[in-house]
Amino acid sequence: MKKFSGYWEKGEDGQALPYLDEVTYKPVPDATVRLTSLKTGALDIINQIAAKDAAGLRAQKELVFDEVPGLGYQGLSINHKKPPFDKLEVRQAVAYSLDRDVIAKNSCWIPSALARPHRGQLVGL
Repeated sequence: MKKFSGYWEKGEDGQALPYLDEVTYKPVPDATVRLTSLKTGALDIINQIAAKDAAGLRAQKELVFDEVPGLGYQGLSINHKKPPFDKLEVRQAVAYSLDRDVIAKNSCWIPSALARPHRGQLVGL
């Protein structure tokens, strides 16, 4: 993507925006390759790191590690047409037994400070 030379807005320093002349987007589906590419300088920015890599990246002074909320959703679906989940009481028991805070803290790749457990009804309950 190349900069539009006719863009009108200026930055706080009075210089024309954007400051970059060009941005290249390169999808890298493999998380290990993506992280290695960042560390070697082949990429300047990445997203979707593995949870196991977060602490190490935070500790590296030559990188900026930024955590931002997103719109992602992870869920658990139950087929309520087959036993034992065809019984309302079983589905309710499962719903009441889940500690959503523990699940958000321990099973998601995102930091627990950003994970927000769903507190509403389960579909099909």
